[in-house]
Amino acid sequence: MALEHDSLTCAVDTQAQGTTSDVEIAGDAGRAETTDNVVGNIGTMDDAGRALNKIVRLLKVRDRSVNEMSQRLKRDGYTQAAIERALDQALCSGLLDDQRFARNYINGKLRSGWGAARIEYGLSRFGVDVMCLEDYPDAYFDDQSQLERALAALAKLRPTARDKQAGRYRFLIQKGYSTHIVRRAVRMGRNIDVDAYIED
Repeated sequence: MALEHDSLTCAVDTQAQGTTSDVEIAGDAGRAETTDNVVGNIGTMDDAGRALNKIVRLLKVRDRSVNEMSQRLKRDGYTQAAIERALDQALCSGLLDDQRFARNYINGKLRSGWGAARIEYGLSRFGVDVMCLEDYPDAYFDDQSQLERALAALAKLRPTARDKQAGRYRFLIQKGYSTHIVRRAVRMGRNIDVDAYIED
């Protein structure tokens, strides 16, 4: 069977000899990725095979971006050739997937009350461009849901600033909300019971 990754065609030999392991990608709602014979497809347990095993072990802790994994392998002393071979195999087998990583990251940060700008900046630090998601930003951000999240964040805020309105404004900007959402949330939060506004 052949799996396509960009212009790269990865031949996955289901008859190859090697390590068989099932890896549950951490943080992906229990999705299990089967990596039968992934290491065997590289061949003997050379530097690339060890790098791939390292990838598998790290993914058991949490999902990672391709760039993050590459940097980690470099830091651990693997050669560039071994890193490239291991990453190619991890991409072809679905172990690494920047789109999956981005979706999980976005959903997790939305639950933490982050806005779009902060999420995009956070992903860029992992080397992931949110535009790799075809449904971004529409599937994740609309004005109403952002406003509700901003109001929910304000409801938890215990402002200590002398100018409470300015403090709320700064708080939401730091969370990554756009200025028009921040202005609406601060204005509404001043005039209504924020807890009553947020729907279950």
